[in-house]
Amino acid sequence: MEAFISARFMPSRLEKPPFSERRFFYFDFFQTPDAYSTFPRMNQKRTSKAEWLEKALEVLEAEGVNGVKIDRLAKLLETSRSGFYWHFKGRPDLLNNLLEYWKHEYTEVVIDGGSHPIDMQPCDRMLHVMKMIEEYDLDRYEVPMRAWADHDQQAADVVAEVYAMRFKFIKSIFAEMGFTGADLDMRTRLW
Repeated sequence: MEAFISARFMPSRLEKPPFSERRFFYFDFFQTPDAYSTFPRMNQKRTSKAEWLEKALEVLEAEGVNGVKIDRLAKLLETSRSGFYWHFKGRPDLLNNLLEYWKHEYTEVVIDGGSHPIDMQPCDRMLHVMKMIEEYDLDRYEVPMRAWADHDQQAADVVAEVYAMRFKFIKSIFAEMGFTGADLDMRTRLW
């Protein structure tokens, strides 16, 4: 091994090499210069919490809640499992966050009015909400969420809460249009 070490990099014990000549011998002698860029951590991008949750929703849609596994998500996102634990404590925490994410991104954002001005006429606001649902495919995960809610109480509670929020929102728009009583309830339920 000493044959590979240049005398220039082997100073005596009393003499320190200039800073520009100091080396990490392990990397210089046991790996090629290109090896620096092949370390997995250096080439991986950091995956955001939203990316984990969006991928979990896609898997939920395709395979159901039993398909939402950490290893599967990491593989689909082309990242390591350790990145998952930066955002979540474990699978139960992922599922809790998934429910809250779905509630916020697919219901609360529409109801809060961030994309439709409150001064719009009720008919225009209703039309705007319908266009948003169609354009952004906001009903994409309804069936998988309801299927999950059929056998999980926590999911059932969140789905019921989301439907109550939607019902209240649509009912308020129909009420602004002038509908009351049974006519108001019927239109809200049919929408």
